[in-house]
Amino acid sequence: MKANLESATDHMMDWMKAYKPDSTDIKYFEVELQKVSDMKKIFDAVSKESQEKLKNF
Repeated sequence: MKANLESATDHMMDWMKAYKPDSTDIKYFEVELQKVSDMKKIFDAVSKESQEKLKNF
């Protein structure tokens, strides 16, 4: 679980470092939106995993 959370966080940090908010390219933002959607899925999965493993505590 810890490794999955760290991986998700590292992935988000890498994306944030590479993000270019000043871009005017619509295609760039479409690709970035997909990346954010993918990151959300990863975080949702890690959240579900942690809730399952920690529900008894």
